[in-house]
This record gives sequence, C-alpha cells and structure tokens, in this order.
Amino acid sequence: MLSVGTQPLAVEDTPATKRWAARKPAERGAFGEGSLVVVRLNVDTDPPTLREIADRETQTWLDGIRKNFVQGKIESRDPKYLVLRLDDGSAFAYRATDKSKLELQGKPVATLADLEPGMTVWAKGRLLPTLDTWLAELRDTPPAVQPKAPKAPERPKLQPLPQAGTLQGTVRSASPSLRLLEVEAQGRTLHFVCPQGCEFRGPGGRIALEGLKAGATVKVAYRRDSQGRLLASSVEVGGP
Repeated sequence: MLSVGTQPLAVEDTPATKRWAARKPAERGAFGEGSLVVVRLNVDTDPPTLREIADRETQTWLDGIRKNFVQGKIESRDPKYLVLRLDDGSAFAYRATDKSKLELQGKPVATLADLEPGMTVWAKGRLLPTLDTWLAELRDTPPAVQPKAPKAPERPKLQPLPQAGTLQGTVRSASPSLRLLEVEAQGRTLHFVCPQGCEFRGPGGRIALEGLKAGATVKVAYRRDSQGRLLASSVEVGGP
C-alpha cells in the first residue's frame, strides 16, 4: 500500500518488480511503513502494478547511471551482463548487447570478450522498457567534456503560492487512479492531490476527475497541508 498525497493507493507487486535500496537491489521487505520512495507504476492494470521502487537517494543515483557516464572497474561479465564496481563502491550490472558501443584506446572493439576484469572504464547507460539498464557506450578513456551551452536569460523569480486560495490555469494531465491533477498556472507546473471530497464542476454541472482533459481551463480552490502538498477542494472547468 502506498500513500500518494493524503490518499492510500493499493498496488500489486510481482516477481518482475525491481526494488532498490542503499544503491543495490533489495528484497521485498526493504521498505517499512513511512519510507519515502520513488516508484514506477503500470496504471493500465487494476490495481496498478508496481514496476520499480527505490528510496529517494538511490533513485537519484540510478538516474545518473541511466543518463550519464560513470567511472568504475570491470568486476565480471557474462553473455548478457557487464558488472562494474563504481567509484562510490557500489556495483551495477549493465545489460550488454552487440549493439553496445565499445571503445578501447580510441578504437572500436568488436566484442565484449575484449573487456577484462579490473579494467578502468567509463560507462553510459540507457533505461530499457524492461527497466534493465542497457550499456549504450563504454570506453577506457574519460569522455570528452562537452562545452557548456550559453546560459539562458534568467527567468523572473516566481512568488510562492499562498497557503490557501484559488487560481486559474490549464490542465496538463489528470491521473484518476492516483487522484492527481497537473495544472500549468502562473508560469509553473503545479500538482494537486484531489481527495475524495473534491468537487469537479463543468458548464453542465458536476463531473468526475476522469472528465478533465488536457488543455481545459480550470479554476482550482486549494490549500496546503502540513507537509506542503497542494490539496484541491474544488475544480471548476471553464472550457477547452
């Protein structure tokens, strides 16, 4: 059971659910009540299926591995996976295929057989739909530092929202199963938790959260709870 905003959400984990804690794969009981976690869900099932769960610090670590070059030493390899011992002491298994780009001493490498345990390398991953991390690129020299793009003009600082009030904006998305509403308003993207008591009204009367479509103009009455989350008490739809 997860708590999203103020609402409980029943999810189903499966043998395929990936669990991460303290920068390594974890067992089912690694997360206790009240743990702050980041999850990936399949919301096309009822109840939603838990695909991946990680503590917040580990999720940040995973995001870096799945997007950027990281340095480490080759610990082991088999026909499917290459395991690196990263500089932070953690181990990570990349899914390696014949499409992985491998480069040693500035020259392309034909096969994974050219990689030996103990070699210092830089690896770049890419998240697959299976939630495996594919070895997109590996090299034995540091990657070239990309020139920094010129700084964009600074945007004016946004004033914090009042603790309670109403605002008008445009719906970006609505997630009925999670009771979440994403609204673009006042130059920012806001996420509202919509408790069961939240009222939704359209030109013809009451509607359901499922009836909110992207692009609709809405007026949202809200308040902040003790944890700083935005709780919607009513949502009035003005039109597409």
